[in-house]
Amino acid sequence: MLLKIAIGAVLFWSLALAAMAVLSANPPGVSRDQILRADAVITARRDKDRPDRLRIERVLSGGLTADDMVVVHNLPEDSPLAAGESCVVPLSHFRRDYVVTTLEAQRAPPLIYHALPETIAEIRQILREAGE
Repeated sequence: MLLKIAIGAVLFWSLALAAMAVLSANPPGVSRDQILRADAVITARRDKDRPDRLRIERVLSGGLTADDMVVVHNLPEDSPLAAGESCVVPLSHFRRDYVVTTLEAQRAPPLIYHALPETIAEIRQILREAGE
């Protein structure tokens, strides 16, 4: 009888810990350092005919203009951009074109973000705090 109670308590405790882990996990946030290092931050969609080009929808910072087309050399293949979604893309100058901004020693693919209202608000707050 005591063994059944102990097993039940262990199972309950394990389920409670698993539930807390799932329910309290924060989604990945925006990289403050990436945003501040970028020469421009835009929302854009990938061009259907030329996958290395983005059509700018909105400029959050930098000297670009909405409806411009920019060449970006390191777009991740498996990003929401590939599915035609609008994304926030931090850009750095690369010769006469751009690359998605990365951090020193970054081994992961370049980070881009879904263009959700809360993501855009977070990026604007980062830029505002930095005085941009």
